[in-house]
Amino acid sequence: MGKIHDALEKAKRESLLINKGLRESIPHDEPGDEGPIPQTPVVTLPEVSQPKTKKRIFKRKKKGYLKDTDSLVTEQFKILKTRILHTHNGNPPRTLLIASALPLEGKSMVAANLAISLAQGIREHVLLVDCDFRKPDLHKLFGLAPEKGLADYLSGNADLPEVLLKTDTPKLTLLPVGKKPSNPVDLLASEEMKHLIQELKTRYNDRYIIFDSTPIQLTSEPTVLLSQVEGVILVVKAGKTDREMVLRIIQDIEKEKLLGIVLNGLEKSLSTSYYYYYRYY
Repeated sequence: MGKIHDALEKAKRESLLINKGLRESIPHDEPGDEGPIPQTPVVTLPEVSQPKTKKRIFKRKKKGYLKDTDSLVTEQFKILKTRILHTHNGNPPRTLLIASALPLEGKSMVAANLAISLAQGIREHVLLVDCDFRKPDLHKLFGLAPEKGLADYLSGNADLPEVLLKTDTPKLTLLPVGKKPSNPVDLLASEEMKHLIQELKTRYNDRYIIFDSTPIQLTSEPTVLLSQVEGVILVVKAGKTDREMVLRIIQDIEKEKLLGIVLNGLEKSLSTSYYYYYRYY
């Protein structure tokens, strides 16, 4: 526990609810077969996807990144942040899993943007953890090139201070994957991982830990993490992700843990109309 505490201290020092939109944007098999949509808060984004370059996300003037503090995307992440900070009767969940059903739904970009948004708060510190051992991307988004990471720590090949990386965003630390392991599920289900999460969660009451993992429909890792986190944000690609698949995933997540759905890639005109409504007030 002492090593984890010292490492965190070092890092700290250095450093719509639019259910209609969800209904219309997830494909149906039959035109009239809409069925009930769970009353889960939905945050809509025009498009948030990974850049093709390795430039840092907060250095680019591209829609989808938090460079422009007055952009539609930034405001939507503020809504999502507010949902997280003001829930659970004043005791917000501080361990969050960003999940998606399939690849290429914008999950990692949502995790990165949410982490930046939270870290821009007055008191909140954020640790962004890349648990996508199969296709790690978070370090690329921040322009970092780690030699070691979470997999090395859990395997006993690195100490925590070695794998915590400072980002250009104050109060935001990244824990990358490091060397890709051959046993990702075993590592995430290990006692070392459980101990790490528990220590990170209980040591500081102003620290939020965001986990980015593999797609739920294709791998077992998210299921392991679901049992260890307090909250889940589900990322859905508008017009692409199968509706029944999304509903099954929602039903499999504990109701108390599902904080909201990020509907990524919503038709620009619909997203913009909500933005102008927001700005008017």
